[in-house]
Amino acid sequence: MLILNSAKNCAFISIIGNAILFFIKFAAGIFGHSQALIADAIHSLSDVGYTIIVFLSLKVAAKGPDEDHPYGHGNAEVVSAIFVSLIMLSTGIYVGFTTINSFIEKHFIVPSQLALYVALLAIGIKEILFRYTLWVAERTNSPAVKASAYDHRSDVLSTVAALAGIIGAKLGFPFLDPLAQRGIAVHVLHVSMVYGHLITYVNY
Repeated sequence: MLILNSAKNCAFISIIGNAILFFIKFAAGIFGHSQALIADAIHSLSDVGYTIIVFLSLKVAAKGPDEDHPYGHGNAEVVSAIFVSLIMLSTGIYVGFTTINSFIEKHFIVPSQLALYVALLAIGIKEILFRYTLWVAERTNSPAVKASAYDHRSDVLSTVAALAGIIGAKLGFPFLDPLAQRGIAVHVLHVSMVYGHLITYVNY
């Protein structure tokens, strides 16, 4: 039976959710001609990677004290939170650089309805994941799970930015879609810096 308030099960659910969202958003970005949604999909892919790190760190943190770690392995969660920050930082830089060619070449395409509907679906799924993961983090007092929860919230905001770009492009301003892609990159960079500050406090 799946225990919903378990930190490890929460991380596992996040991995599955982010993997599904990556494939859906990436496919919709490609076939729906939305650069912003592709950038948001890359963000979801990075979520899969570091949530796996969180999942593994929780297993390590659950181990008891041993000869080399007389106070237990609890710091593994803090280390994983640092990885969350670093992976998000590298993702933001990568996504930011990919927007440069679009503006240099003025390669602007109006997204289709598919991109619009998938963005709306992703926002709903991510908001549910945020609220669920934050609930688990508060019950387990886990800094790694809490970091993961607020990344879900950052995903909601980045997908809202993608949605705004898609809508703007469909209203006759096609440059707004790649502009939203750049906005997503800046947002991811900002959140990574916030995490970097938060994880200096083990009990935030």
